[in-house]
Amino acid sequence: MTTRETSWTLIAAAREGDAAASQRFATDYAPALRAWFRARWGRKPLANEIEDGVQEVLIDCLRERGALERSDPERPFRPFLLGVARVVALRFERRDGRAEAVLLGDEEHEARETRLSVAFDRAFAEEVMREATELQRAQAAGGGVRQRRVELLELRFQRGLSILEIARLWNEEPARVHHLYADARADFRGALREVVRRRGGGAGRDLEAECDWMLEVLRRSGG
Repeated sequence: MTTRETSWTLIAAAREGDAAASQRFATDYAPALRAWFRARWGRKPLANEIEDGVQEVLIDCLRERGALERSDPERPFRPFLLGVARVVALRFERRDGRAEAVLLGDEEHEARETRLSVAFDRAFAEEVMREATELQRAQAAGGGVRQRRVELLELRFQRGLSILEIARLWNEEPARVHHLYADARADFRGALREVVRRRGGGAGRDLEAECDWMLEVLRRSGG
């Protein structure tokens, strides 16, 4: 699968029996689903069903006449996937009396759903950021100034150095490093936009909003 393909083309290929597409779909979405099921079931009798829950969501998305019959390719895929996960979780919780669906008051239910969504959102955003970082590195593989921008972001965010400290390390003028930093952030935003678009983040304003959402999720959580 190429980086230009979206989640929807990936899904279409997987549903037609493309094993590589099925594996890529699972790789893209299983971590966020796993975080969500772990947050929901981690201390309950269904804790040992977490992996089964993840797999059932993936199967529901890919099987013929499955959950995707209700999907809208013009809208971001992330909220849709979370909705499928909720349906699957309730199915497990009600099945064969192994666990009862949790009955909560409106406020308690809303707080619980918010907590679970945060776990999903953070895991989803982390995967997207990791892939965007890898894409930016691949795009800079030829060396030159783009490689220098990647190194700058690594020093800034992985080692926690300030722009002034990086300028001293590189023996560069701070103004020059600030300029490189702005360009490096633009490079990363382009890579992020490509990854989010491929993962079904919508188009136009929806795409930009989804990118902003990813960055805000990690900012709030200290990522």
